Amino acid sequence: MGDHGVTGNLPDADYEKALTIIGTIAQRYGFDPQPQRLHDAPGSHDAVFHNRTDEGAISFGTALNTGLGLDLGCHLFPAAKQRGKPTTTP
Repeated sequence: MGDHGVTGNLPDADYEKALTIIGTIAQRYGFDPQPQRLHDAPGSHDAVFHNRTDEGAISFGTALNTGLGLDLGCHLFPAAKQRGKPTTTP
């Protein structure tokens, strides 16, 4: 899943609501329900929800535009972890 953005700023009151919604959904998938706030000023916000298990992150922010990004950690099958390298055949 790539990053997504929309033109325009999300109002401060709606940003707080969005963080609550994202946190509620993210928690179902192993992410912290509360974000790490990276930048918080009127009209300009950035936050990240972390997944401590696989180092995934959901980033959400708004200023001139509003963006949502998702980075997932590694989810290898047990056989791949044991092998320690890619298979020789696709």
